[in-house]
Amino acid sequence: MSPKKNQHRDGDRRRSRRREAYGTFIAIEAPSVSEDFCWSGTLMDINGNGLALTLPPELGPGVKVRLTMGLDQDTHLDRVPAVVVRYEEGVGAVRFEEWPEEERLKLLSFLLED
Repeated sequence: MSPKKNQHRDGDRRRSRRREAYGTFIAIEAPSVSEDFCWSGTLMDINGNGLALTLPPELGPGVKVRLTMGLDQDTHLDRVPAVVVRYEEGVGAVRFEEWPEEERLKLLSFLLED
């Protein structure tokens, strides 16, 4: 893939407003990997399409997860469906899958705050 095409793909991934959120704790469920175990990660940044976070090696690309996090005092997201799209050296990215509009609006409100 030429650098120009790769730059375009990166731009597509980051089209919505991204907000840094270093240090926010995330509970990660991955029923396809373990029904009874929950991992933890640390949020790095988030946008309307997904987020970057620390991930354990068991949760590589293609694994479906459910994420629970408190973004601030007023914004708590519970069991948001997502899929891991990238993983490298303990850092990954997930893309949100379809979830209730009411919950998605909580995230979008958080992203628009200053």
